[in-house]
Amino acid sequence: MNGIAKISTFEAICFMIVVIINRMLLNTPKEIIKNSATSAWINVIVISIITIVFIIIICKLYKNFSGKDILDISEYLGGNILKTIIGIIFLLLFLYVAAILLRNFCDSLRKIFLPNTTITYIMFFFIVGIILANKLGLPSIIKINIIIIGLIFISAIIISIAPISYFDFSNLFPIMGNGINETFFSGLTNLFAFSGIGYLYFLMPFLNKPQNFNKIAIVSTVVSSIYLLLSVISLIGLFSYLTTSKDIFSILLLTKVINLGGFLERIDSILMLVWILSFLAYLSFILYFALYTYRRITNLQDQNGVLYLFSTIIFGLALLPQNVIKINFLDNELLKILAIPLVFILPLIIFILANMKFKRKSKIQKREV
Repeated sequence: MNGIAKISTFEAICFMIVVIINRMLLNTPKEIIKNSATSAWINVIVISIITIVFIIIICKLYKNFSGKDILDISEYLGGNILKTIIGIIFLLLFLYVAAILLRNFCDSLRKIFLPNTTITYIMFFFIVGIILANKLGLPSIIKINIIIIGLIFISAIIISIAPISYFDFSNLFPIMGNGINETFFSGLTNLFAFSGIGYLYFLMPFLNKPQNFNKIAIVSTVVSSIYLLLSVISLIGLFSYLTTSKDIFSILLLTKVINLGGFLERIDSILMLVWILSFLAYLSFILYFALYTYRRITNLQDQNGVLYLFSTIIFGLALLPQNVIKINFLDNELLKILAIPLVFILPLIIFILANMKFKRKSKIQKREV
């Protein structure tokens, strides 16, 4: 696609880490602990290994399609019809994810820090932010994201190391938690924690050095796996009552036991500011790739009208859930059901079939020669 913004390998790694980690921020660690109990940390290791192996397979399948995204590969496999179908599926997924996460994040933010503020005003702030970010373009979002990723790493170090004196290793036992099934089999549904890898399928055309795609995919997945593992271990080791806790941001629980010598108070507010900036960058990325996907399937040149339309759709969808129960269902249950087939299974099938077609064509060409 001509005129597309290009990003460096480092910028791409930072981008992928932010989109994967933000999926984990909204109570994903708590959901994993709820499902697997004290064996949640083992479950995280299992799903992390599976995800990394999956990423390695995807990288191998991408070997014959350097510089192409999933829309290009779909077009190669099944023509413009398949390209359009896959584009619509991911476009709807982007809009759905943006709306549900926006509502979940803003609702949680309101309950913890802004109880007297209407949820509409809080969401409107984020909507204006992502519109302005997309007006500036991808290079600007990426540059801001590099600053944010540094703050995220600092916050991750603080919440993982600072409360260590309160850590109780006995909370990690029994090692199998609720059982082998919840740890190794039904617990595999926790793969939805890595649903952010779906953006990898659209990343290739944006890279200055497409040959570094493997490095970007593997490094970002490994770093995100470590982040999730540390979050789960910290929560289990510090809070045996976590599954019955009503705290909205489970990671925010860790800040309640942090004591930095008495010279820094309300560290939870400081870290929340970091997470707000991170989430704003994440939403901006989602909207950008929704617009990118729409342009690819419609050949639209001017996206300003669609930018406002999609922002309005996200805002309207985010207002639909009437209570926390529905929000949690749409985020933790329905999105989990959608993420695994659409992010893991469907792309894998497309890449395998496209490679089979590529090899078949290569053989025919060799015979003709």
